[in-house]
Amino acid sequence: MTGLLIKKYHIAILDHDNDGFVTRVVGALKTWYSNKVVIKTYYDTRSMFEAVNVNRAKNRPFDMAVFSPEQMAERMILQRTNPNLKVVVCRDEQTLRSEASKVLL
Repeated sequence: MTGLLIKKYHIAILDHDNDGFVTRVVGALKTWYSNKVVIKTYYDTRSMFEAVNVNRAKNRPFDMAVFSPEQMAERMILQRTNPNLKVVVCRDEQTLRSEASKVLL
């Protein structure tokens, strides 16, 4: 074997006009997991739920979804429809790091 197989983690983030929430989350994830993450940002819940379900049907599911604490209804709906998807709720970089370390290696 000539190379090392590296799994890329696919992460979906829902942006709800929170003051720089997505910018902080993307910056932190890119810093910690430099070339191991693929991040998709969605601006409305409908497009995010469609993407999650389409990727699951194509056998390329997302590994994690990130929500802000204000988005509890969306989080509960996504967990109900897709129980295998790890859903992370974070306020800042510290809670993101502790929750993401449970999901990502």
